[in-house]
Amino acid sequence: MVAILLPFLLREKESPIHYYDDVSIYSETISDIDQFISENNLEFAYYDHDYLASQHDAYRLIENDRLVYILQNAMFLGQNGFDSILLGICFSNDEFQRFDTFTEFTDEMSIGETTVNYKVVTQARNNIYAKFSVDDVVYYLNVTTSGGAEVLEQYVNLLLA
Repeated sequence: MVAILLPFLLREKESPIHYYDDVSIYSETISDIDQFISENNLEFAYYDHDYLASQHDAYRLIENDRLVYILQNAMFLGQNGFDSILLGICFSNDEFQRFDTFTEFTDEMSIGETTVNYKVVTQARNNIYAKFSVDDVVYYLNVTTSGGAEVLEQYVNLLLA
């Protein structure tokens, strides 16, 4: 009996996934992203060139001041005009209200070793919502564009280059 129960008792318990709404989190503007990365000993991909304008904000849990994600808003000049990018860089497997629209993906593409799940919501322009993981970092990418899925591939390649 001990031999049967011992593996179950000794295995590591996985931490549960928590859901955090927007009131559980506070933000701060990052004035120098390179300095922020260095000071916080972080490694992640972000858009660091080819954009017209960019802003970064760090989001932390109110309860313990833990950094949970960074948002980058950027504007690019694409083939069909201006593309607006919202990149969420998440350092947790938890779920956040901010990324509630990044669900119910209808399509999938492989870009190198990365599998990208996405959906396209058509309004006046296309809103492409995508989610993928690289090196234990979860990326949420929202592209507002006149183009289609090929634009998503372009921006994922630019991010991971």
